[in-house]
Amino acid sequence: RRYQIGTINLQPLLAFQTALNYMNKIGFENIRERIFDLTGYLINGLQDLGIQIISPVDDPDERSAIVTFTLGDKNSACIKNLEKKKIYVSFRDGHIRVSVNIFNNHTDIDMLLKVLHAWKS
Repeated sequence: RRYQIGTINLQPLLAFQTALNYMNKIGFENIRERIFDLTGYLINGLQDLGIQIISPVDDPDERSAIVTFTLGDKNSACIKNLEKKKIYVSFRDGHIRVSVNIFNNHTDIDMLLKVLHAWKS
């Protein structure tokens, strides 16, 4: 008893198993296509607004679920404004970083682009 330290915490393992089962049910190829669709939609919207994109976007093989862009010296203030509107992005290396997920949709991205359009003007 003196050296018994208890048992392994199974809750994180069960949560991981549930998440993995959920992703398997959706299908990893479907997830990849969904994320590429959303990031492509975001990239096109940013380009239409004339916003400088930092992430590599020319070669689809170099894209990921993360799109980083900049509004120059307005980045920090823009992020605070987005948070007030419950749009959550990250501030990384002085730039704005958006990480889409399978739970996002085009409406979410449209909301972000609408705020960026107003902010850029």
